[in-house]
Amino acid sequence: MNGPSLSDLLRRLNGETSSNPPPDAWSNPQPDITRMDIRDIPKCGRFTAEERKAEYRRRGMSPSGVIDGVYNDTYLPPGEGYNDANRDWDADA
Repeated sequence: MNGPSLSDLLRRLNGETSSNPPPDAWSNPQPDITRMDIRDIPKCGRFTAEERKAEYRRRGMSPSGVIDGVYNDTYLPPGEGYNDANRDWDADA
């Protein structure tokens, strides 16, 4: 079968040309958790609870100030206070 590939058709539907590279999100679908703002990690929805928990432990910080179910002011991002809405319940953080 001759003709455009499925990826070419999808690019055309999105208003792209073959000389126009796909957006960065397509070429790098998994963001680097170690470079993300701590508040954005649970919001992005791309990491498992275990990955998020490990990153909170590594940084010694979580969006809510809770790590492994334990609250500590030093676990909060600068200028933030505890807010239950910021809890990452699946990651126990």
